[in-house]
Formats: sequence, C-alpha cells, structure tokens
Amino acid sequence: MKRIILILLFFGITANAQNIFKNEFEQLIATRTSTMNMVDPHVFLLLLQIVCTDITSELNSEFNNSLTQDSDGDGSIDLNQITRLTTDQPDYLTSRTLNASMWDADCPIPLHSAACQPRTGTTPIITTTTFSQDSTCLAPLANTTSGYIPEPNTVDFPCYATEPEDFDMNIFGSSITLSGYQQSLKYDGGLLLSDGLSRGFISETDAENFIIPPTTPIIGGMTLAFLLPGGMGNCSANDDRDLGPDGITQGWWLYFNITSELVEYEIPNN
Repeated sequence: MKRIILILLFFGITANAQNIFKNEFEQLIATRTSTMNMVDPHVFLLLLQIVCTDITSELNSEFNNSLTQDSDGDGSIDLNQITRLTTDQPDYLTSRTLNASMWDADCPIPLHSAACQPRTGTTPIITTTTFSQDSTCLAPLANTTSGYIPEPNTVDFPCYATEPEDFDMNIFGSSITLSGYQQSLKYDGGLLLSDGLSRGFISETDAENFIIPPTTPIIGGMTLAFLLPGGMGNCSANDDRDLGPDGITQGWWLYFNITSELVEYEIPNN
C-alpha cells in the first residue's frame, strides 16, 4: 500500500511539473500594445477658424500608424509599449499575481522577425498585476467620462490589470507623464489579447506644458490642453476636466481602448 501511495504521489508531482513547465525555454511572457484608440475625452480643433471639429479619429490614426510603421527607416516600429511579466506561462496572466515591468521598447519591422528590446536610455516602470477569473478587472472611474461613442472598455474576466503607477506614455515621439496609470487586458488563449483598456490622468498644468512636436500633421506645435475640452483655448463648448487620483488636482483622465499580443522580448546583459 505504501508503495502504491508513493507511486501515485510521484506521478502527481510529475504531472504538476509538466503543467508548470510547458515552455521548454522558460522565456518570460511579454505583451505589446498592437492597437490604441483614445475614446475619452475626444479632441477638438477649430478648423479654418470656422468649425469646431472633432479630430479624434485623425489622432487615433496617428497613434495606430506609430504602432505599425517605421517612419524614420531605422528598422524598428515607431511606438512599442511592452509589459513584461514574471512568468513563462500565458495562462498565469489571469490566474496569478505577477510582478511586471512596463517598457518603452524597440521592436523590429516586420514584428516577430526578431525579439523586441528596451529602447536605449529607457528604464522600466516596475509594478504588479492583479487577476480575475470571475469579475471585472478595470473599468472607467465614476464621473470621469463624457458619453462619447465608443465608450471605454470594461475589461471582464479572464483578465488582469496592473497596479496604478506614474507612467511616461510615448505619443507623437514625446512622452507625457500619466499618474494613476493602469493597463488591463483580457486573455482567452493564443497570441492575441483583446478587450483591453489603459487609463491615466494628466494634470491641466502638464497638458498645458506638453507641446506636440511641430512635425505632427494638423496639430503640431499645439499644447495638449488646447485640444481637450475645458483646456485653455479649446473651441469645444464642453468641459471634460476631471479630478485626479488625489481628488484635488484638475486635469483629464485619458482612456484608451487597446488590444495587445504576446511578443518575444529580450533584455541584453550589460
């Protein structure tokens, strides 16, 4: 009887080990944002000094072009937001609390032709994730959206979300600091993650000081606040300003509907 029990224990341990170490190379999982659309607030610009126009779709086209194109011909996609997680098992994204690091990276074009790597001179934001297999991971905060269509995603299980951090988001080739930044994704298996949301707060002061690079079509040279309803000089009759994570600072919660995919990511040894 003891021998039978030992045999059963042995095979039980072996089966568990096989479940854990399915990936022969044990490479850590990394996700890359593949589409990103700002859905709240919208951005408005007075065109021809006549019509206050919603130019959010044009802005989102710029974002998504940056996520797929190599405009400067350096061999890397222009914009790569990577989240690297301390597991080699994709299923653990939605079943384990994990340490994670968020990177501004260089990824090859075409994607997957080589591993993504940290962009020179960048350092990661270190965070952790929480998971859910039976409830919502991330949704818009109460009283911080303005009814635009489509609405920000509500990310339901099986999903994970990063903990709130200050995060430098790269847009238009420059970075803006978002406080309380979180990213949440739904994972059903395979390489693609869907129904994602990222959100973060920019203060009115920071938005007024952020100047969009002059080379950006249509909006180059303008401040971010100039484009956001309620911002200095914005043409919209609406005021979409919110209060930040501290409940005091005025600015905007920015919501992005995103999708992501798993990618190979290498951190070179120094």
